[in-house]
Amino acid sequence: MNLLLTFTYNSSLKDWDNIGILNREILLYKNLSQKGIKVNFLTYGDKTDLQYTDFLKNIQIIPIQNHIRFKKIFFLMTLLFPLFNYKLFKKIDIIKTNQMEGSWLTWVLKIIYRKKIIVRCGFEAFKNRFYEYRLLKKKRKLLKLIFLFIVEWISYRLSNRIIVSNNFDKNFVIKYFKINANKISILPNHIDTEVFRTIPVKKKVKAVLFVGRLRKVKNLENLIDTFNYLDGYTLDIIGEGKIKPLLVDKIKKSNLQSKINFLGIFPNFEMPKIINQYNLFILPSLWEGNPKSLLEAMSCGVACIGANIPGIKEIIEHKQNGYLCNTDSKSIAKAIKKVYENPALMDSLAKNGRDYVIKHHSISKITEREIEIYQSLLKKC
Repeated sequence: MNLLLTFTYNSSLKDWDNIGILNREILLYKNLSQKGIKVNFLTYGDKTDLQYTDFLKNIQIIPIQNHIRFKKIFFLMTLLFPLFNYKLFKKIDIIKTNQMEGSWLTWVLKIIYRKKIIVRCGFEAFKNRFYEYRLLKKKRKLLKLIFLFIVEWISYRLSNRIIVSNNFDKNFVIKYFKINANKISILPNHIDTEVFRTIPVKKKVKAVLFVGRLRKVKNLENLIDTFNYLDGYTLDIIGEGKIKPLLVDKIKKSNLQSKINFLGIFPNFEMPKIINQYNLFILPSLWEGNPKSLLEAMSCGVACIGANIPGIKEIIEHKQNGYLCNTDSKSIAKAIKKVYENPALMDSLAKNGRDYVIKHHSISKITEREIEIYQSLLKKC
């Protein structure tokens, strides 16, 4: 079996490495390679991506920029790339997108080579833009929203299988793109539970951890307001993003500088040791897909609080493997106090959370299910 993974548009192995997610992103494909599947990466990098050849072992790297001369018309050349590289693609059985952006390259590969196409949505991109437009009133995003809808409409129809990470995204695709449910597989995000595990380190007292991009969807303004109602508690924020200046200004105006800390970003392989310094992790988002930060915290055996919204409530069973709250600041504060001031509950949530991730999100289980999808597609040939 020969698999080609097309990277997200303008992304490369070097980019993954620079932002500290290389090990996490290639883990599934290393496992597939060990199971006898020939894996190929079609990246948007240049020859510097080839420096990862030894690290990736049996995975072949095809950096598009290394094959293209006319960089000024790069987008057009990426679409023409499959026309002049028959030898690279003739032995491929299945082509899979890493995310929706860049999926237009698979349209050309599908039409020319008649290969099986899997469109993967780690998060449903149009859904995220749609809710930004509708709930956050970002009217200037309308043209991007229309463009993304067209891209997804074509991609879903040309695909042989669609992979989404959660049931909410599946129902969204069915409703807005009129796709047959049998064409869609739910495959949640994988977690390396041997890396993200409980580590005996000193815990920070009454410290709450948030990890994620600093964007409106993460509901960080309400999370900051929460600490007006909490005495003795602190919040550590790991992540960067567009609204950081707005959040910093809000913290100053609320005189919360002593309670809230921005820690920046860290490579993913350093996160288990950092997460384990906390007794409590929180994700109060307005909407989510299948959030890796939440799953990683649960896998580390840290008690987790999440907003009672689609994407999170599919993971957290209230008071069993986590604690659900509403998205307003008072509800978040109440949840933090309830969990932290009840050690028996906190320990139970931590243990059950890790058990849940091992059962549903371990890399071994996700690898097996991924292979089953490939096999079912090839049986239909």
